[in-house]
Amino acid sequence: MTLRPDNYYELAVGLVTFLVTLFVVGKLLIPRLQKTLAERVDAIEGGIMRAEEAQAKARNLERPRATGRSPARRGAAAGGGP
Repeated sequence: MTLRPDNYYELAVGLVTFLVTLFVVGKLLIPRLQKTLAERVDAIEGGIMRAEEAQAKARNLERPRATGRSPARRGAAAGGGP
């Protein structure tokens, strides 16, 4: 296919269509996708942080058992009961 003067309109229509599509994707679609991805990242990282906090809390609750006595039992053993 050679580019003849009667084929210029096809080139112009194709170029305009491409530029409009590029504009729509660049200005409308990409920002929405980035916003959605950022929200998902925040949700995932928030979930990871909550899980890490729960694990730390569980470890802190297990420590008295690992030493053999809870603080209340140590006080009772020392004679500090009611």
